[in-house]
Amino acid sequence: MAKRCEICGKGPHSWNKRSFSNKATKRWFKPNIIKKKIKIADGIEVKINICSRCYKRMQKEGVL
Repeated sequence: MAKRCEICGKGPHSWNKRSFSNKATKRWFKPNIIKKKIKIADGIEVKINICSRCYKRMQKEGVL
């Protein structure tokens, strides 16, 4: 599955996780990406990869 939102461009980020001894290890934070079908003019459906935040916003605005 894709790692980027096609609407906002949100993607995975990494930074260091610090232990009690202040030792650094890499940690990845990945967005919640969903594959959805969206209807565009005249009933044409397009599959897009969208993060859950954009999906909720589009539902609220009535786009979906």
